[in-house]
Amino acid sequence: MDESDVFETVIVETPKVRSAQGGEESAQNGLSAAGKLRLLLTSSRARNVIFLAPSALPEVITVNYKYESSTLDSILGEVREKLQGHRVESIAMVVTSTEKELSLCGVGEKVLNTHTASTDVSVREFFKSLCERHLEKSRANARLDFLAAHTAHTHDGPVICAALHHLLEIPVSMSVDLQGTNVDVIRWKGGGTSKIHLGELYFDLKRMKNFAKMAGNAAKTRQKDMDNYEMIRTVGKGAFGTAVLYRRKDDDTLVIIKEINMLDLSAAERQLSLNEVNVLAMLDHPNIVRYMDSFELDTKLCIEMEYCDGGSLAQFLTQRSTRLEERDILVIFHQICAAIRHMHEHQILHRDLKTANLFLTKQGIIRVGDFGISKMLSTRQAHANTVLGTPYYISPEMCEGKQYDEKSDIWALGCILYEMACLQKTFEGSNLPALVNKIMRGQFAPIKGNYSPGFKQLVRDLLQRDPEFRPTAAELVTERIPELLSQFSVESVGVEQIDDELRQCIDAVKRSQGNRSSRPLRSVVYHMKIYSSSMQLIPVPLPPRTRVKELAVSTTHVIVLSAEYLVYTWGEGKRGQLGHGVLEAWRGVPAVVEALRGKTMTRVVAGDGFSVFASDNGIIMTCGDGTTGCLGHDDWNSSAKPKLVEKLLSVDVAGLSCGQQHVVVVGSEGDVYSWGKGQSGRLGQGNEEDCCVPREVEVPGDAVMTNVRCGGDGTILISDQGLMYACGNNAHNKLGLSDAGGLFNIKQKNDIKQALVPTRVRSIECRVVDVSMGPYHTAILKETGQIVTFGRNCEGQLGRGNCKPCTQPVLVKSMQEKVVTMMHCGSTFTVVGTLENAIYLWGTRAVLPASRPTTQDGFTMSLGRRPPSDLSARDPEFSFSDSSRRGSLSTPASANSDSSRRTAAENDRDLKLKDVLLQPQEILALYASPAQVAKGETVNLASLNCQNQSVFVVVDTTAPLPKHLRSQSLGGSGKTTAQQPKEEDKPPSLEAVNRRPAPPPDQEMDSMGPVPAWLSAELNEAGIAWSGSKPETKPVNQRPLTSQSLPSYTQRR
Repeated sequence: MDESDVFETVIVETPKVRSAQGGEESAQNGLSAAGKLRLLLTSSRARNVIFLAPSALPEVITVNYKYESSTLDSILGEVREKLQGHRVESIAMVVTSTEKELSLCGVGEKVLNTHTASTDVSVREFFKSLCERHLEKSRANARLDFLAAHTAHTHDGPVICAALHHLLEIPVSMSVDLQGTNVDVIRWKGGGTSKIHLGELYFDLKRMKNFAKMAGNAAKTRQKDMDNYEMIRTVGKGAFGTAVLYRRKDDDTLVIIKEINMLDLSAAERQLSLNEVNVLAMLDHPNIVRYMDSFELDTKLCIEMEYCDGGSLAQFLTQRSTRLEERDILVIFHQICAAIRHMHEHQILHRDLKTANLFLTKQGIIRVGDFGISKMLSTRQAHANTVLGTPYYISPEMCEGKQYDEKSDIWALGCILYEMACLQKTFEGSNLPALVNKIMRGQFAPIKGNYSPGFKQLVRDLLQRDPEFRPTAAELVTERIPELLSQFSVESVGVEQIDDELRQCIDAVKRSQGNRSSRPLRSVVYHMKIYSSSMQLIPVPLPPRTRVKELAVSTTHVIVLSAEYLVYTWGEGKRGQLGHGVLEAWRGVPAVVEALRGKTMTRVVAGDGFSVFASDNGIIMTCGDGTTGCLGHDDWNSSAKPKLVEKLLSVDVAGLSCGQQHVVVVGSEGDVYSWGKGQSGRLGQGNEEDCCVPREVEVPGDAVMTNVRCGGDGTILISDQGLMYACGNNAHNKLGLSDAGGLFNIKQKNDIKQALVPTRVRSIECRVVDVSMGPYHTAILKETGQIVTFGRNCEGQLGRGNCKPCTQPVLVKSMQEKVVTMMHCGSTFTVVGTLENAIYLWGTRAVLPASRPTTQDGFTMSLGRRPPSDLSARDPEFSFSDSSRRGSLSTPASANSDSSRRTAAENDRDLKLKDVLLQPQEILALYASPAQVAKGETVNLASLNCQNQSVFVVVDTTAPLPKHLRSQSLGGSGKTTAQQPKEEDKPPSLEAVNRRPAPPPDQEMDSMGPVPAWLSAELNEAGIAWSGSKPETKPVNQRPLTSQSLPSYTQRR
């Protein structure tokens, strides 16, 4: 059973309740009629209980009991009285719950969790009596269901269900929502079957949706009888209303009713008040104030919500005379972050996070409240613009009037964490301008007290001026906070204060720390020769301690980007694509591109004779062959040195990819630009014209593009919804745009040869995570870790187990049991990497004859011939000889290279042997022994890159360096085969970044900071006058690297 989801499929019959006269009637009034009834048992504290009964189906009998005054026996009594001796086919319960338990009744505080389900006699007897007395267990479809249970999200849900199943001997399921979307049932109706969600057994889901909408709409003119409420006192006043404490007389429950006089408010203020109701109605989380009801009373909007009897966090901190312990702060902070994570997952910004809006219960549980100015973000507009919130907690981007997103809430979390540690506001000023000035400069006093360096670093990370460097709420909940709490014993933290998710995260951190090596993470790049009979691995001689961040390979050269922001290139340099400022026939050893030192490059891609580099502030630079316009410099000239793409200076580039002769970028706002060769419409600009300057691509409808992948003559854009939009050459349907037609040719086949504009790929209905495009076929990675392929299948590259033509996308069924994390398409094969660090290959590979003399051939089958004069004994370990010629299986780019035309006939003779793998074959498995893992020497597959008949494999490791490499890295007498990074190229430590001195007052400044020196030089060289905000060089503020390693590997043949 899966730990996170409970998924079942059962067959049930659709019951019909009929009266004695034969007509259908409600089960509530027709118990005497013969029929299959169902029972819905609801607690008064359950969320949205007000519309459960009206939404129930006619055959469903609803019993709602008062949680506070009920016992287990009284609940059974109410059920007995309602059913009048009749038995039901299934029972569903809707009760209030947390991630580890379900609350059954208030008297005795009876709960259902993993412990009570197995050992508590009263709880077990309750469920046993409920089912034996009122459930018709003889029916095959008898079952017990829990709806809208938070516990279903965690591992405890399946454990509870298994314990009750063993006790009751009937199926027990637990659903995350009222609709039962994670539990499927098969309904038998009218002689046929249909699959439905579990909730459809009990509710009219369309009707429920309407009721839910009405419940969240505070504009309805519904009056409420306030005689049932006893006013206690006014507990607070805000900008839009007064919070009053009431006691409900029917169940003696204390509630807060927020009263807002709508006549005193402007239209905008009324909208903010209504917004609070809408937000509260959407959110259901243990650390968010629980919404109960909303109504109108004498022109007042009244919002009824849970009362937190421990006061606000601001009051709690004001009453403190001594500092809080770090562990206590972290436990509280984790609850706040869990609530904010839940909000952000529902695309909601709080926008007014502060200690006064965080409430405590007597049990010490945090509840986030006051959602008056929260904003629900649409998919199209993932940013907000309005400056709202309390000045002490607003972010720098809000102060500057810029767009902001979830990271502004993260800034407020940093202010709250600082305030809990220092018992004072993070930023304070004598007036508003002074306060805003401090916020924009990020100036706050250092944290004093006995707090760990990691805790202080967390505060600094939350208060980064650049939102990009702030962690997400999910990272805080699952990584950063558990990492800090792991230094304390469970007993000191308090078992009752932490939930199961936090406990599991802490355990995971401790296991990781136990396996952690003191050696830093490094990368090893291997060239796997697919065309070799033994598929041998050849290591690439990069500096021994290099950590590879990205690798790009083209038909002519290879680019590597290191974590130290150094760019290495090697291969053919006839057109200046290596970026070293000179034209060179061949470079066999990776060398640092000196022109890019200090420019903090974060992305690299390689095309046929050109290179593209992207910096951390979204600026694009290119070099190499400009004859097809791929450099984007508004001319057709080539350049041996990287130059700025001036047209994109105002674009913050977020996604970057290139084909053999075109480039496409995606901006942070979802805008798309392309340039280069336009044949077949690969640029998506509505024509086939070549373009030497970036032009904006019109995207369809409301689609927001977030990433892009290019092939040789096609482009695929990926939207924020995981949808694909393709343009370019659709030969063999490699873009997935053609329609194969219906069964028996009833539906006409729609064969699309090419697309000149981005077109929705409707044949792919799943959410797409990544795409790889080969010359003739394409592979996509689904969100579930499965692979779908489409295009040409003559060489078996689609993984169908045959070489028959396939016109539509197909799932690689033989890889369904594996979790694929990366994939790449070669010329006639597909290669993937899995979560288990294994590499699988299928398709056809051209193999050199075994009798051919062994040579040190080149790194891809598509590289040009290296002139004999370039062969030198200086680099025997990584030389490129004439034996590395490309075979008959070449891409369209092959014809673009002079050397490929000269050697085509020779290659056809050389590569006559073919190895066809119709099923995925494991060809490499990375493995670390238990002894090595215990020492922290682990291994991880980092990335795969294909070019025709070669594969580059990047492996991350903490394994010790070989002795001859160790001496090189330490500056010994050993010979170094590649340039070593200089001391000044190393990223500054966290402490160095935070001690960086402020710029002098007379330095040219604006809201973003000074222009980097390298960018100023480039702009001056290009003759461009910079206007507007000047991009800031973002500090390297990285967390310590995770220890991974490569002690050994196992190769499959």
